[in-house]
Amino acid sequence: MRLLVPSLLCACACAKAYGWGEVGHRAIARIAEASLTPAAHRAIDQLLAAESRYGVPGCPVATLGDAAVWADCLRKRHDEWATTFAWHYDDNPICDAAPRERYCPDGQCLSVQTRRLVQVLSDQTAGTRERLQALKFVTHLVGDAHQPLHAANNQDRGGNDQPLRLPSSHAGRTNLHRLWDTDLVERLLGNPLSESAFAALAGGITDQQGRDWGRGDIEQWIAESHQLAITRVYAPLPAPPVCHGPPSGLQTIGESYVMATADTVRDQLRRAGIRLALVLNSALR
Repeated sequence: MRLLVPSLLCACACAKAYGWGEVGHRAIARIAEASLTPAAHRAIDQLLAAESRYGVPGCPVATLGDAAVWADCLRKRHDEWATTFAWHYDDNPICDAAPRERYCPDGQCLSVQTRRLVQVLSDQTAGTRERLQALKFVTHLVGDAHQPLHAANNQDRGGNDQPLRLPSSHAGRTNLHRLWDTDLVERLLGNPLSESAFAALAGGITDQQGRDWGRGDIEQWIAESHQLAITRVYAPLPAPPVCHGPPSGLQTIGESYVMATADTVRDQLRRAGIRLALVLNSALR
């Protein structure tokens, strides 16, 4: 697959990054759409038709791709939706196993809320407003579950507090979380999403991969992402993190780190799309 390589530049004052950014979440939704059953397609269309009555001003949703970025749009309406922001991640420490209650107080985390919202979406006796909202959250959160830094933490807010200087060929600074959320995905797929790059992404999924990835549940998928955070995100840094220690300060990553991420980013986007379809097909029979 040919990589599109726009600049990885990010100003020093980057806002906190969110799971996969818009390009990644829309790509995941499009992969999922290709594997939806007719029943799931009909149910999604019916729920999205209610958006005119139940939508959130400033965060319009007309397609599954729009739904995939809706939960991040809510961050602009902080007072009203602030209680949902913790739903985007499981801050499981990369050093020493921790009980989920420690990093998911009162069930306010990605794994617990995704499972709850899938149940709401599946419940045909629930109200249309509630099921539409559940559809939009689930479409986003299944994607977040596959971003390794939404499943791991080392006292650095999932990499947000680990500043990075990019390779000399992409002058600029970012942080570890944003690098994985946005910079690497846009390197792979362009911004806006390149149709040729998306075709290569989606077309590269083999039948065997589709079968293998279409198994498991949200807890298992987050556990996979957690392990990837340890082995593919943190460990290859020039100064890997010290357990329970603060972020190491500004690090300069080389082109080798950036290039080595391509397969991981690509496969996590693919897995997320296949598994989102699995979730939606099961919930919307």
